[in-house]
Amino acid sequence: MTVLMYMYFAQSGCHMNKTVITINFLFTLLITAFSIAPIVQEYNPNAGVAQASMCCIYCTYLVFSACLSEPDDRLCNPLIRSSGTRTATVIVGALFTFGAVAYTTTRAATNSAFNHGNEYDEVPVSEPVPVESNVITTQPTLRDNMRYQALKDAVEAGSLPESALTDPSYLNQSDDDDNDDDGMGDFSGQQEERNHLKYNYVLFHIIFFLATQYIAALLTINVGITDADNGTFIPVGRTYFNTWLKIASSWVCYALYGWTLVAPVLFPERFAQY
Repeated sequence: MTVLMYMYFAQSGCHMNKTVITINFLFTLLITAFSIAPIVQEYNPNAGVAQASMCCIYCTYLVFSACLSEPDDRLCNPLIRSSGTRTATVIVGALFTFGAVAYTTTRAATNSAFNHGNEYDEVPVSEPVPVESNVITTQPTLRDNMRYQALKDAVEAGSLPESALTDPSYLNQSDDDDNDDDGMGDFSGQQEERNHLKYNYVLFHIIFFLATQYIAALLTINVGITDADNGTFIPVGRTYFNTWLKIASSWVCYALYGWTLVAPVLFPERFAQY
């Protein structure tokens, strides 16, 4: 992909493209070197070339997409001059953009890192833990297995956070719930009424608001409609704003993944339990 970018988007006079592509290539080498460094492997055995390659491929795709989004005022985007390529990129880009934004906004709100499902009181180490009261003396019933499977399916579908699989408020039901006619009853609704929300309601709306603002800016910024465009595809996102937004996103992705490699080395006491 890097070779293709040098071939199509790094012609003479395209200094911005050359710089961005070169920086992305250097970041790829740097992240790969970090992932296989012995000191990083010592503190983070899960790091490796496979994980780094996934990050590098995604970031390189962002840079490639940024080059495709660049206006052709400097003749640095030859693909924009082809009618077939222009139509295909509009259709595929629109589908991918709306799908990615919808998936990101819905998954972020139910992410276990942002919900309140794991708010339990810490038990001091000096105090004895009453283990006897939590000993399981009976085998799980068929209804318990059905309830756990339903929770697992809901988590995989994204309607419940991952913490629901270990949250007692989800796993335990009263006897009234066990007497429902449909076996499972209105489990999700009753649990949500008895307990607080298991996802961050405010965070969901904030992320969705930002996503809609991004889509609105992507569709309207620097787009002019004339009579000559009637009945034809109008390219959207062909602005330097969108180009630099994708470039900055790739750099932030490199920085975040690089920090996950370096942080256990710099702060080993914080990652000892992992």
